[in-house]
Amino acid sequence: VSNAGTPTTYYNVSDITSYGIGIKYGEVLYGGNGDVVSLNLTHADAPAGYLFHDYIADYGTLNTSSNPYTLTMTNDDATISARYSAAISIAATTTNAKDGWYLIASPMGTVSPSSVTNLLSNNYDLFRFNQGAEMEWQNYTIHSNDPENPFNALVSGQGYLYANSSNVTLTFIGTPYSGTGEFALEYSTSNPDTRMRGWNLVGNPFGVTATIENPFYRMNNAHNEIILAVDNNVAPMEGVFVQATGLNQTVTFSTGAKNETAGVENRIVINLSDNKGTIIDRAIVSFDEGRTLPKFQIKDNST
Repeated sequence: VSNAGTPTTYYNVSDITSYGIGIKYGEVLYGGNGDVVSLNLTHADAPAGYLFHDYIADYGTLNTSSNPYTLTMTNDDATISARYSAAISIAATTTNAKDGWYLIASPMGTVSPSSVTNLLSNNYDLFRFNQGAEMEWQNYTIHSNDPENPFNALVSGQGYLYANSSNVTLTFIGTPYSGTGEFALEYSTSNPDTRMRGWNLVGNPFGVTATIENPFYRMNNAHNEIILAVDNNVAPMEGVFVQATGLNQTVTFSTGAKNETAGVENRIVINLSDNKGTIIDRAIVSFDEGRTLPKFQIKDNST
């Protein structure tokens, strides 16, 4: 804190200095409720993959967009934090929503969908994947107020299926993710077909490219089909499918440099090419055996 004004009174015995606005005790400056204090704010350089966005105060009103800032104090201690941003471009879906699908992930930790610029604009579809549910794909609009399992956040480390009727830039604003990059994978033995167990839609939580050791599946460049990845690199804000083969397994996103060839014997593809009216039936095809596996289904799409 600076620019408090010219000291008016020194209280040497108590180590208190009185200013025109507020007082200083030791190295801390204090303001009272309703005081407008002037601040010079600095922040650390933005981490790789992020841009500095703004400052935010948890109490009081912070004004202006450059130094010196002014903060109107309240009765509460105010903490001022720097916020950063990361953005991803989304191309509009085409007729019948045959393409324009993206697998996305938050680079800011867990966030509210409404806090992501343009995410809920225009006609859009936002799905989470929950293999334990009767319908694995759950629409945000329908499940946001689900009393048992509300879909009200983009959870760090998880991926989401997204489409928009217009070209948009999704901007995530907040505190960059700084965790370990390790996330638990879900696995249920309820499905007798072991090939259909353990599917998880996960997401790179960092603002830079990360690698994972698990074989995984990603959206293709045409944004209409999920295909086997040919390397270990997961782009910033990209969601991917991985499969747990048993209980208590994890996936770890690492930001160290790696570029290895990935792959598994069973190539499984989620086909997003065929729109069948009100229910979009996305077949999973197992190429090694040449037959269709049970379906992942999406319904109640908007785009």
